[in-house]
Amino acid sequence: MDHSERNVSVIGHRQDLGECVLGTHVGKFIDIINPNPDLIEIEDIATGLSRAARFGGQSQEPYYVAEHSVCVALYVRDQGGDPNTMLAALLHDAAEAYMGDMPSPIKQFIPQFCEIEDRLKDAIMSRFGVVSSNVDWSLVKEGDVASFCAEAALHMPQCEFNINCELYNKAVMMTPMLQNQAKHFFLDWYDELRVL
Repeated sequence: MDHSERNVSVIGHRQDLGECVLGTHVGKFIDIINPNPDLIEIEDIATGLSRAARFGGQSQEPYYVAEHSVCVALYVRDQGGDPNTMLAALLHDAAEAYMGDMPSPIKQFIPQFCEIEDRLKDAIMSRFGVVSSNVDWSLVKEGDVASFCAEAALHMPQCEFNINCELYNKAVMMTPMLQNQAKHFFLDWYDELRVL
């Protein structure tokens, strides 16, 4: 087998299915470049986010994007956010279930990655009925920053991050979970938000 064939089999590329296809936990194939919302499953998102470590995996204990996502949704709820904005908050990092959690300081230097991530994020929001034009994105961003502040203080005390104390005091704090716990925690919150 030549080098190009080996790479194709390792990454699971299926040219018949699209340009950049990823096999999922439930057995579907998602074209990351041109995502079809109908192929996106909450089980795949919960699985991927519960296995994606925050802080590039450098925290003192594993802390997963699934936990972070719930914290952002809880922050939005605590600040009076509507159900559509709470669901958007829960799903704000859902593309990372398929693409991984690339730390923001790195992501800013890879604009093409960000464009692909935005397309995937739009497909995810569409799939789960989030009306983006009705989302208070500034509140979601505030919750994301508040959660980062709390997470950095709790899970990365070895670093001296510049913590926004006002947001830190509003953030929802969480003890690290095992991967399976994080997955079910995320799914439980998704189920709760779907009925609001």
